[in-house]
Amino acid sequence: MADVSGFSYFAPILAFLIVFIVVFAFLNKTKIMHENAWLQLFFSFFIASTFIAAARAREYVLSITPWFGLVLVG
Repeated sequence: MADVSGFSYFAPILAFLIVFIVVFAFLNKTKIMHENAWLQLFFSFFIASTFIAAARAREYVLSITPWFGLVLVG
């Protein structure tokens, strides 16, 4: 049986990266903030940091990520 206890150590970093990438991709694709990449990066960083600070939001992202991966693979 595999030991996955190390995953809990990296879970906040994973949640931050997932939220950051999804928000940045959404902003870049929809052109809500025009072509200003720095503003998109700042806003994505802000939203991802907020998700890390809010424990319930982080738990939600970590619980939904495996299902999202399953949908992408399937």
